[in-house]
Amino acid sequence: MFRTVLISMIFLFVVTGCFESNKHVTTHKINQDGLQALLVLPVKNTHNSTQALPSVIILGGPEGGIQGATETGKKLAEHGIAALAVGYFGMPELPATLNNIPLEYFNAAIKYIDTSTQLTRNQCNQIPVIGSSRGAELALLLGTNNKHFAPIIAISPSSHSWGALGDKDAAAWTVNNQPVPFVPRHSNPDYSVSQFVGIDYFRQELKHPDAKNAVIESSKINGQVLLIAGDDDRLWPSAEMAENIYAQFANRGLEQQVEKLIFPDAGHVIAPGLPSNIVQSKLGEAQTILFGGNRSANENAQNAGLNAIVKLIKSPICYNSKASFNPKKLQSLRELLNTSNSSSVVLKRAGEVVFEFGDIFEKHTIHSIRKPILNSLYG
Repeated sequence: MFRTVLISMIFLFVVTGCFESNKHVTTHKINQDGLQALLVLPVKNTHNSTQALPSVIILGGPEGGIQGATETGKKLAEHGIAALAVGYFGMPELPATLNNIPLEYFNAAIKYIDTSTQLTRNQCNQIPVIGSSRGAELALLLGTNNKHFAPIIAISPSSHSWGALGDKDAAAWTVNNQPVPFVPRHSNPDYSVSQFVGIDYFRQELKHPDAKNAVIESSKINGQVLLIAGDDDRLWPSAEMAENIYAQFANRGLEQQVEKLIFPDAGHVIAPGLPSNIVQSKLGEAQTILFGGNRSANENAQNAGLNAIVKLIKSPICYNSKASFNPKKLQSLRELLNTSNSSSVVLKRAGEVVFEFGDIFEKHTIHSIRKPILNSLYG
């Protein structure tokens, strides 16, 4: 959408060939069962391959290939996390463009992780997924359509599904051989301007009645969701769309399941590992496309985002989707806790969280606790 072929070429240019080697990680090319990927591991794990590492799938954006996803993977590998950078177009044996990509393709990544001695699902028996830009859109769709994917980390996310690159009438994604509904194109971008800003065109499309059919039902994800965006994103309104996604969870009383990090003055390209100075790029001799942000703000978003991502991957909360608790009564409980000065409450069934309030990881010094615990056990 909006000169998408050129934009994808720009992304490919700015995320390729501009990174230094990383002596702390090793990479291994994967080409099996139709899966095109690169496995990024901490160097220390190569000497002890029998010890499985916390694992994550990373998806690139409109640039195609796996270069950008690989660089994010390297940052996570430095923190002891195994990263599988998965390509889904723009590589040999894969579609040339982002056009009708089947979500079922990513089942091969699940199979690879499940059969590897070096990789493992998390304690919730799920696999985290990270995506940026169109990759964030994809990550949310995967979490919505497959309970095995969670937590979902969406960087510069979209609350809606958009069309294919280079073909305004085609879907970007399919499920069960059916196109995923996408926002149709109605606006007419002015490509003659010297500085092209896409955000206002995307805002126009989101206001169109047709956009309602393309909303990603992110609140159906059976796990945590982390949204990372910059409020100076000039390519599309990622901060506003992150707020829309958050509102989905809040409307269902599930706001504890989602976290949004909106960074002041940061732009569109804020995935950890990517250059922090990508704020614009040349479309040609006479035109520039603006991504927004500035180097300092982008770098701050990348560093803070990385810390939040590592924490979420290593300490996920497992949600019990089968719990038959009354949502209205749980909401009443939340309202009561808001007025009772309670710091945190967690309700679990079969080891999985059904309800949480406050920071359930915060440690407290509590006196005379044995009698309340015994009382609860008897109850």
